[in-house]
Amino acid sequence: MTRRDPDSEPTPVELPEPPSFRLDGRRALVAGASSGIGLGCAVALAAAGAQVTLAARTLSRLEDLAQSFCERGWRAEALTWMSPTSAPRQRPWRRRVPSKF
Repeated sequence: MTRRDPDSEPTPVELPEPPSFRLDGRRALVAGASSGIGLGCAVALAAAGAQVTLAARTLSRLEDLAQSFCERGWRAEALTWMSPTSAPRQRPWRRRVPSKF
């Protein structure tokens, strides 16, 4: 790997344009949707028209996010995500998942 001379001008990098697509009538389940990359993905999917199910461990945060999505005119719902080690407690969670998943 070669190092760039710190005194030289940075080489311009051309970034690709994000795809232009619509997801109207589609559903998306986003795990880890309460922050970071998961939240970014949820926003992109909702902005593209998908009904987004926001899943993570903290329901109160997800409910606030779902409300924010709805205030923008996007369709979203909150879902508590449980770890695989909590399998005996997952049955009530599974009942909350929409039947289309």
